[in-house]
Amino acid sequence: MNTEPHDIVAKLNRLADEHFRVLWLAGGTAGDRSNLIQAAAMLADAPFLNVGKSLSSALLDIQPKLRPASAEDCFHDLLRPGHGEIRCLDRVDVLFDQPLLLDAVGLIRNASRRFLVLASWPGTCSGEVLSYAPAEHPSHIQIHAREADCHFYHIS
Repeated sequence: MNTEPHDIVAKLNRLADEHFRVLWLAGGTAGDRSNLIQAAAMLADAPFLNVGKSLSSALLDIQPKLRPASAEDCFHDLLRPGHGEIRCLDRVDVLFDQPLLLDAVGLIRNASRRFLVLASWPGTCSGEVLSYAPAEHPSHIQIHAREADCHFYHIS
């Protein structure tokens, strides 16, 4: 892996004047993406959030049938602590979990109106298309960069 965290932070900072300011880190393994996001967070002095762990903990005390109504607010609550305008999000798979009824991409994209967001893409990347889950899976989605008004940083 030749990707440098300062390259990622530089690309993220170039998004500062855009309406949606999310940079999806795609490719490599989940561990590769986690390491790069942690390094970028340290370099940018920004909060590193393991969304899966944090959101699961926040929702644990909420009755399962009420979790879909609370998940979006809990996610936004996770972003509030910290200083600066950058948020580094890892392990976002939980946002795609069908029982939570979230639009994971839209949720992160909307958060990027307030923060510069670096997020790990938990699926595959092919050219200008990000995919999550196999086509027959209920959580399957595809994002085309131009249509979704988002940016990718592909690592190998």
